[in-house]
Amino acid sequence: MTRVLEFDKVGESKNMTKAEKIKYLLTPAIGFGLGGALWGWRWFGFWTGSAPNDFGIISGAILLGLFGSLSLIVFLEYVKPSKKAFIVLGGAFLWGIGLYVWGASFLFLALIFPPGIVLLLLLLGILLALFYALVLKVRIWPIIWRGGAGIVLGFIIGPTSGSLIGHNLLNSSIIAEIFSFTFVGIILGLFLGWGLYKGQKPK
Repeated sequence: MTRVLEFDKVGESKNMTKAEKIKYLLTPAIGFGLGGALWGWRWFGFWTGSAPNDFGIISGAILLGLFGSLSLIVFLEYVKPSKKAFIVLGGAFLWGIGLYVWGASFLFLALIFPPGIVLLLLLLGILLALFYALVLKVRIWPIIWRGGAGIVLGFIIGPTSGSLIGHNLLNSSIIAEIFSFTFVGIILGLFLGWGLYKGQKPK
């Protein structure tokens, strides 16, 4: 059977099947995708007035961080349960605050400096990936550039795809929002899973 790399409690390589590697990489895509779907649902509630004030944006972003962070580390056996809890709760909090700040700054940046929308999003992805890298003690560069690229690419592809499915095919605004943020989460999760895997590999 073909073997590829896995990592023991100190991050050194040992054998892992190709199927296990795929599971290791795709699980974050599923987790962040689920979180993204919930974020899209809450975001839609914010715009339709069913969620008071900014609660729709920040609660959805927290759910993205919660499910995404959990999926990122669920198969890392070398991580202690207490550290896993810290990563999940810390990730939920940081994604919630970070994405809220980005959302709250969107219209302001669009008026005075449109490229700032992308730059702030890129910075957010880098900083959150840095959080995972530092806590998990993996190499920083492989995950931070993928974290930044993943969230920017997600917000390029996600809303376009979600709009095509929701508005053009199904004529539903809520489905458009849910699919948009689901695609954002899937792409972000894929890139973070990829970055974490590369960050643990020996140089």
